[in-house]
Amino acid sequence: MPPRPYFSLSELSFEKNAGYKSTVYALAELIDNSAEAEASYISIILVINRDKRLVKIAVADNGKGMAPDILQDAICEKSGEHLDRQTGGGRPGRRKFGKYGVGLPKASISQANKFTVYSWLKGGSKEGYSNGIDIKDKKWIKAGAHVADSKKNPPPTKWVDTSGLKNSKSGTIVIWEDLDGLTWSRTRFGENKGLIPQLEFQIGRTYRKLLAGEKPELRIEIKVIDESFHEIESVNIGPNDPLYITKGCKIWRERLPEGGFWPSDDPIFEETTENNNFVDLKITDGGVKKTVRVFWKRSGAKLDTFARIGGRNAGNMLHGKHAAQNVGLSLLREGREVDISQVLCNPSEPRERWFGVEFDFPQELDRILGMTNNKQCYTRLELVLKDKFHSFIYDDETTLQCIDRIRHEDEELSICLELAWKIREVWDTARRQHLALRETDKDPLPDPENSGLPPGATPEEAAEVIASKADGIKINKSQTESEILEQKKRLVDDLIKSNVPKNEALQIADRLLEQGLTYAIINRRGLGSPFFNISSVVDAKLIELNEDHPVHPYLLSSIGTAASKDPAALQERLVNSRIALLLMLEAWAKIESDIRGLNPTEHRLIQRLREDWGRSLDLFVQKFNESNDAAP
Repeated sequence: MPPRPYFSLSELSFEKNAGYKSTVYALAELIDNSAEAEASYISIILVINRDKRLVKIAVADNGKGMAPDILQDAICEKSGEHLDRQTGGGRPGRRKFGKYGVGLPKASISQANKFTVYSWLKGGSKEGYSNGIDIKDKKWIKAGAHVADSKKNPPPTKWVDTSGLKNSKSGTIVIWEDLDGLTWSRTRFGENKGLIPQLEFQIGRTYRKLLAGEKPELRIEIKVIDESFHEIESVNIGPNDPLYITKGCKIWRERLPEGGFWPSDDPIFEETTENNNFVDLKITDGGVKKTVRVFWKRSGAKLDTFARIGGRNAGNMLHGKHAAQNVGLSLLREGREVDISQVLCNPSEPRERWFGVEFDFPQELDRILGMTNNKQCYTRLELVLKDKFHSFIYDDETTLQCIDRIRHEDEELSICLELAWKIREVWDTARRQHLALRETDKDPLPDPENSGLPPGATPEEAAEVIASKADGIKINKSQTESEILEQKKRLVDDLIKSNVPKNEALQIADRLLEQGLTYAIINRRGLGSPFFNISSVVDAKLIELNEDHPVHPYLLSSIGTAASKDPAALQERLVNSRIALLLMLEAWAKIESDIRGLNPTEHRLIQRLREDWGRSLDLFVQKFNESNDAAP
């Protein structure tokens, strides 16, 4: 038999399904090209027929345009002008949005069977060249589907005028025809449905950094025209910030009967980011060692933002519904949002909408974090975040020890793990801060003046005092000042050896010495799989509660974050706490059951430990009841 080609070229050879989530994401590929071409204005033109259905779409910009040979390359996959930007070559530009050189052709073919690109470098649109392809052109396919040289062919005047580029010395217009891959076939239908509302919301969020401010770097306008080029509608896309800390965002607001809108604040969230809101990472990029910086931000809703108005729940108001569509972790690349990931949140949980977190990664981390070629997801980072270290950590390891071990085995994976750990830390902090803000009444503790508990004691501090009383609190009043300082130094040194931060170690040491405590309880991250760890610090016992453990928010945070004025929420958290406690007992039962058949001697030892634990708990509860009885 004669040799045969690897595959036969036909209309079906072109990838119509390129993995774009929607038409909006495909259009974002063209906007990326415009932004990187230093455009300050982009026009998205939607052409509709008599039935109000979309028949053509164009994206035009006033960027620096393309030379004829570059235009030809841009039509071909993996030949775009911005391809070599990822390896440090190419012309310098203000943004590194390009990645694989596939955006223009792949995005266009995913939505249309035919696309044409007009571009000009100087002298206005009359100096323009054009190129394009039609995947239904059988003669072109039969001839090998070669992209010809760009031809001197100015864009039609109607397109130039409608685009707002009549006076632009340079620019580009991309036109999609024979549309067959659209997610929305109409510009608008129903309430907040159709292509225009989606463009406003998603494009506004993706490019919010460029659209924000009194003098934004970029202006994006949507124009709806009929087939005779008569304008029907015009919309400016504003920034949509999922952290709600950017002024001037287009947020749905309720009109108040007395006039004005609610919420009246702008912005409606407050930024809660610390000063050191970055992570420096040492990486190897193209054989060169360098340090890259990842920035993050965190925010939480103001009290008025999620307060009830006229008996209405804020979540059911317009701004609450807007926030519900922005729930998740915002992941950015070079200031451009890639995805709003919901791997860390529960979108059906109403409270998740009232805080926000974003992480902004440099393009050098693309490979390490698993950036997809259509810039829609960090696949490797998502998997690690979802996994919660279960596939990487050993039973006897802390999170930090796990990262350090993997750093010697797989440097890139360790970077991904380190970032995932930091992301979880920032996310959990944002969540805790919001839940603490919702709390209107703290859980009642016995009166400290009569119970012997320190003023303003937290549940952890109260438990320290109660358990220490059971041990018999002893304060050595005969110690000299130098002896106290020496003991404090030993306590602090032991705590730091247990990876407790120095500031927290100093506070714990003061508490132990001033009250003669024999127990110290702290909440910490990075402890691996155990729910808690036990270690000794001089004469005291240090109990570290693992904030990374799945049971922690249910057992230790549920009641403390419940607003007592909301009986339904309080009841839900009490139920969750009880379930979490029962799951802990069932986990202990599983350990006993598994060991019973393997090692009867060890099983009996565990039974005795359980009995001793019960006796100690009985003693501690007695002391707790005494504290309650002492209160008036």
